[in-house]
Amino acid sequence: MEDMLVSVLMAVKNEAEYIREAIESVQRQSHPSVEIIVVDDHSDDATCAIVETIAASDSRIVLGRSRGHGKVSAFNLAWEMSRGDVVVLFAGDDVMPEDSIANRVHLLHERKLPVSTGKVKSFSTDAKYDGLILPRNGPSLGGGATAFSRKFSNLVFPIPEVLPNEDSWTKLHIEAFAEGVAWNDKIVSYYRIHEGNSMAFGAPFQTKRSVLDRRGMVYDLFLEKYKDRLSETFRAQVESLARLNRLRSEGNVLGIALLPRVPLKQKSAAISYAKPLLYSLRVALERHLLGR
Repeated sequence: MEDMLVSVLMAVKNEAEYIREAIESVQRQSHPSVEIIVVDDHSDDATCAIVETIAASDSRIVLGRSRGHGKVSAFNLAWEMSRGDVVVLFAGDDVMPEDSIANRVHLLHERKLPVSTGKVKSFSTDAKYDGLILPRNGPSLGGGATAFSRKFSNLVFPIPEVLPNEDSWTKLHIEAFAEGVAWNDKIVSYYRIHEGNSMAFGAPFQTKRSVLDRRGMVYDLFLEKYKDRLSETFRAQVESLARLNRLRSEGNVLGIALLPRVPLKQKSAAISYAKPLLYSLRVALERHLLGR
């Protein structure tokens, strides 16, 4: 198990402030066999110089330059460059606890499943966002928390590069094709919350809608690729989510409310993002609950 090579894929852009801490947390992993594939997405700060400096004294680190544009393109190249038996995705502004990789490799090996994960814990200079356990219940299926067998990663990659991020694409693959997920309650990633996060709190309505529109493309793309391979039940769920995304983008609150096969929690979230007034109420409520 200890000789299983783990490929840590990092897609980075303008992470000069955080990249050293992120890479050093991977270098400190207790699992002995790791390669760190960092692909830069056209940074215009000192990110590449910092990575090159660290890599000069650690042959496990490889720096690539993205051929395209965007986080997903960088992750795709990192995956092409990787050689590991296990694949882990990691952000350039987050931090891994020392046993993060060992824990996930152990779960994969012990339970003979293609995906393993744990919990994510936030950290921030803002006390209101510091120390949150994500999710509260069950495993985290976000890209930064999961580890894939090489065989399963061959199914997930390449990720469509029209998508702004990898999370929903990987999650759909896990839900549709993994025969199970090995997990426990251990923290596998510390998620840094700061102003540069892609879903920053309180962003203007049009900005938020644009981001959600691009993220919501994942459902139609997934159906286009796998429609004939999905179970009838799961296909219907993904079709409903695709429809939910379109209704939210159109501002059709009634359509969202009447949509079948979508949990109330997801409907409520979509409604809160459907209209400028509803979104402003959501932001105000969040500010009140967080004491902002």
